[in-house]
Amino acid sequence: MKAAIINIGNELLDGKIRNGNAEFIMQELGTIGIPVERQMIVLDDEDQIIQALELNEDKELILTTGGLGTTDDDKTRATVEKYLKDKGIDYEEIAMDNKYGYFDGAFYKFGKGGIMIFPGPPREMNNMLRNSINLLVDEEMVTVRKTYRISFLSEWDTHEKLRQGGVPTEYVNTFIDTDGSCYLKLFMEDKSQEELDKRLLEVDEKINKTFYPLIYSNEDDTREKNLIRNLIDKKLTLSCAESYTGGRIISSLIENPHASKVIEEAFIVYSNDAKNEILGVDLDLIENKGVVSKEVCEAMLDGLYQKTQSSLCIATTGFAGPEGDAGKVFIGIRYEGKNHVFEKKLYPSRRFIINKSKNLAIDYAYLIIEGKLEDAMSKIE
Repeated sequence: MKAAIINIGNELLDGKIRNGNAEFIMQELGTIGIPVERQMIVLDDEDQIIQALELNEDKELILTTGGLGTTDDDKTRATVEKYLKDKGIDYEEIAMDNKYGYFDGAFYKFGKGGIMIFPGPPREMNNMLRNSINLLVDEEMVTVRKTYRISFLSEWDTHEKLRQGGVPTEYVNTFIDTDGSCYLKLFMEDKSQEELDKRLLEVDEKINKTFYPLIYSNEDDTREKNLIRNLIDKKLTLSCAESYTGGRIISSLIENPHASKVIEEAFIVYSNDAKNEILGVDLDLIENKGVVSKEVCEAMLDGLYQKTQSSLCIATTGFAGPEGDAGKVFIGIRYEGKNHVFEKKLYPSRRFIINKSKNLAIDYAYLIIEGKLEDAMSKIE
């Protein structure tokens, strides 16, 4: 089965709203082995919607988002039903409940697939798609899905490792989420549970062998949630001292439930004076070695530990750009009396450098407290 997405809404064409619905649909369909071959955006206009439906008649499955309300410009439901009637298509209509809004979706099922209409608000659409995706799976088939969240690796690196590890890619898709994190989605189906279990065991072993210990979760958990959970389990505490990351690390961790059980203190020490006054970093050291240096990062870790006595300390210093040696950064982790400082050269933008550093800091911290850092480094060097 091949799919097309039609996103409907005047607001999607003014350049101010990101079309996250299309990304989410493509990722979710990928988990059940349905490729999206076309994606379109059209206005809330009957003629445009019908033209888009006709253009995608070569696809077994069409998914639309938007236009399910009661205002004059919400035309999707009526237009799709008019299209089906004019084309003489017999269909089974299956309601799709909207648990977070007022207007339900619908699956007009015919042939091998059909047309699915979803609301536009992402929270409503995401939940509805997740709850209805089983409608697209052959009822005679037994299925299995599994997620592998991966530290450090880019999408290209992940593809390469899949190839080198001999992982059959017909069962596995690679994705990058909005946070720049890479993950794998496995989907398998078979008429025999026994055969399915046999194939799953073989492929799962290859994936784990290829990526261990870079896989930090088999759920849709973020790296932040994973770190918080592990700190709680180990009864550890955490403090941060951030320079160029400006609080991005600690704020991303605080977003997770129960973060208050492990997080003690956090400081944004952006200026040299702040590093000196709050963490006790010697200004002569900054002058001689440079504020962006391994030595200063280590001094930040030492000062942070002296101030907080936290089990796990994280510190960052670097150039986020565009001035200076943009992308040169040092990420420090202190655990069990040992400082680990990692130098990285990141690019291309200020936003990317800060966000990537946040991800790296959390990945390093998790691997260090798990005692898996050395094995992990051998996989990415």
